[in-house]
Amino acid sequence: MKAQHLACLFLPFLLVRAAALPDRCIPLKASERSRLETYVRKKFKVPASLGIEIGEAKDQECGSFRKLEVRSSDPSKKFALTLYASPDLRFLTRDLLDTRIDPEVEQRKRHEEFEAGLTRGDFPTLGPPNAPVTIAVFSDFQCPYCARFAQMLRKDVLPREGSNVRVVFRQFPLAMHPWARPAAQASVCLAAQNNDFFWKVHDYLFENQRDLNPQNVTERIRSEASRLRGFNRASFDSCLNEPKTAQRIESEIAFGSKNGISGTPSIFVNGRRVSVSEPEQLLSVIRQARSEPKTVAESRR
Repeated sequence: MKAQHLACLFLPFLLVRAAALPDRCIPLKASERSRLETYVRKKFKVPASLGIEIGEAKDQECGSFRKLEVRSSDPSKKFALTLYASPDLRFLTRDLLDTRIDPEVEQRKRHEEFEAGLTRGDFPTLGPPNAPVTIAVFSDFQCPYCARFAQMLRKDVLPREGSNVRVVFRQFPLAMHPWARPAAQASVCLAAQNNDFFWKVHDYLFENQRDLNPQNVTERIRSEASRLRGFNRASFDSCLNEPKTAQRIESEIAFGSKNGISGTPSIFVNGRRVSVSEPEQLLSVIRQARSEPKTVAESRR
């Protein structure tokens, strides 16, 4: 009787509630789009020079949330953001948790996808391709801490564990560093010609940080690269002017940001983030990684 009584009490409310929820989303009004755009720009520090568009996923029900897709209005500039809004558009969140999915399974899947995206691609590498340990580093050529880490790798770590280590360089120029991005783009063009060209200029940039600035960095890289046998200046200059070169940097920044990268150097050993400042710390991490079984992503590398 109690259960029937409760059902009678709540059934009218549920029917009214269900009737009030639209089967499909009512299109956003111009005023709503404008308000959301203003908020997104401020919240996520979108530069005024970047035009953005707010779209909605098709065929979605709006009873509990609305899925909004924020993208750059310029195809040559990478910017993508998924947000979930309450039906009245008052509340926004970047994450939506589905209680039907096992959190452990979801977390494991996300980590495997991250590991695969971390090292699988056309990135500059150093060391044997099948080395048991992979160090992926998100780096910025103007970052002094990145220079120290690069020196530690070259002088203290690789001479002792080089045959067991593969290094993967990921571009992550920080907005606070004015010449980091042009340096990143130039290094991408060098890597496109020859992996060794990249590492030669990689060392040059870190060793000469104090002498570089936004006005001279590209020419200094071009001059240094001209000393390398086989360097094609015309191809290099053409690459610098191609939109896809800037898009490549944006894509790497987007991948890093999506996965929690906000500073440099950000270091991953076999997919696991580590914090090290001394050679012995990194060597210890490498030796431990060598003794561990490979993950799914590593075994597919």
